[in-house]
Amino acid sequence: MAFACAETEKRLAALYGQPVKMSACKALKIQRLPSIHLEYGVEKPALAHAQYLIQLKPDHYIVMTLTCRPANLPRLRQELDAIVASFRPA
Repeated sequence: MAFACAETEKRLAALYGQPVKMSACKALKIQRLPSIHLEYGVEKPALAHAQYLIQLKPDHYIVMTLTCRPANLPRLRQELDAIVASFRPA
């Protein structure tokens, strides 16, 4: 997973055209489905991002994304985590 996280950080930096600081990158299970959790920030504009990617099938994902000011991330992350915890695949 470390290589995938480093590569993701590198690609996000290329996408944003500036350094990206990855603060979380991990594989986990959500409702027994393979999932990835990412958190990263950029400086200009100062934004924090949190994402959950939940794999439903080999080529089908649900992506839940939070973008906010860094100061709001702790509070809003709790809300995102609650939404993700309520996810029930059909």
